[in-house]
Amino acid sequence: MINYVIFTIGIIVIVISLLIFKKDTVQDSKIDLKKVKEEQRKLMECIEIGEEIIEEINQVGVHVIEKIDKKTMELRNLMKNCEESSLQSIHEDLKQRTLQEEVPIAEPDIKKQNIEPPERSSVDLEPEEDLSEKILKLKASGYTISQIAKELDKGIGEVQLILQLKKR
Repeated sequence: MINYVIFTIGIIVIVISLLIFKKDTVQDSKIDLKKVKEEQRKLMECIEIGEEIIEEINQVGVHVIEKIDKKTMELRNLMKNCEESSLQSIHEDLKQRTLQEEVPIAEPDIKKQNIEPPERSSVDLEPEEDLSEKILKLKASGYTISQIAKELDKGIGEVQLILQLKKR
């Protein structure tokens, strides 16, 4: 009979320990659920803050892009105006230089004396020669600036510029 009593006590101890174990796991799981829910709430707050920051950054980005587009258009317009005005001033300057240099040239004397300009064959131009060398050879052969320009199919101002640069 003592065996039965010890056996019964053992079973009671096992049942009590199982109940205590179950109670602890239920409390631990409740604590874990509370912690998980708290962490989830914190994460949701962080996500909301992050979304607000992203929205603000997008708005700032759009604003910056608009400003950059405006500045780009302004720069393009300024560059276009500068190019047009500089081209006009260069053109006018070349016209004035052409008029100034054309007056002292002895072209009318050549016509009056019935002297014909040198023939094209009098100056041998090799294809590998650069433009400035061709211009210098033609000038040395007695061609005028306008004749050189016609011969090389270049502008008078371009020929004048190359001759002036070579003088220096």
